[in-house]
Order: sequence, then C-alpha cells, then structure tokens
Amino acid sequence: MFEQNIQDHTLGSLVGRTAKLMANALMEKFREGGYEMGMDHWLVLVHLWHKDGLNQQALGKTLGRNKTIMTRAINWLEEESMVVRIADQHDRRLKRIFLTKKGKDLREEMDPFVKSVVEEASAGVAPQDMKT
Repeated sequence: MFEQNIQDHTLGSLVGRTAKLMANALMEKFREGGYEMGMDHWLVLVHLWHKDGLNQQALGKTLGRNKTIMTRAINWLEEESMVVRIADQHDRRLKRIFLTKKGKDLREEMDPFVKSVVEEASAGVAPQDMKT
C-alpha cells in the first residue's frame, strides 16, 4: 500500500508524500469498515475529540481550511448526527461545534483503523528511527 515510487527524495517531499499515502490508506480502511467520510470530516472529529465546542473559524484556522470547506464538512457531520452547532453564549454570531453521543462514540470505533494504518506505515522501522 505504501509504494516506493518517489522521484523527489527531499525531506519535505518525503514527509508530504508519506502524509498523503497515510491519509489515503486511512480513508480506505474507513470505507472498508463501512464509514464513508472524507479527510476533512475526520480532521474535524479529531480536533473536537481533543477540545469539544470549538467554533467553526477556529477549526478552519487550525486545520488550514477555508470557510467553504469547513462549512461543507460540518454540514455533513451535522447531517450524520455526529455534531451540533450551538450559538456562542457571548457572541450569538459565532457557532460552536459540539460532538453528539454518536460523534463521541466514533472515536473508539475508529481507533483500530488508525492503529492499523500507523502499524503498517511504521513496519520495519526501528523505534529509535521513529523518534528521530
């Protein structure tokens, strides 16, 4: 799954390619497990699992995504009952994004897929090399 057909061997290129291959492998594992979500959906969930109740602008800035991409991702997550938007208590113009029970429960369900991809990607790499 992690091919060695790399023309550019610079550190930036290798890190970028590795990230892309791992993301593709993770999305494929999700699909095989019956989860039809994209990388942007996944990244929103991951950030909310670490800090629930972020506003859409903060999520977009953290993820490096524009407003349109964030709106689509959060709309989809809301349609799938994984998140809800709630107006900020201090600024009603801001919407905070909170996980639903379904969204919270997904973390435990999806962890095996993530662990599988990380194990596959790091197979044959010495622990000291992983730290480096």
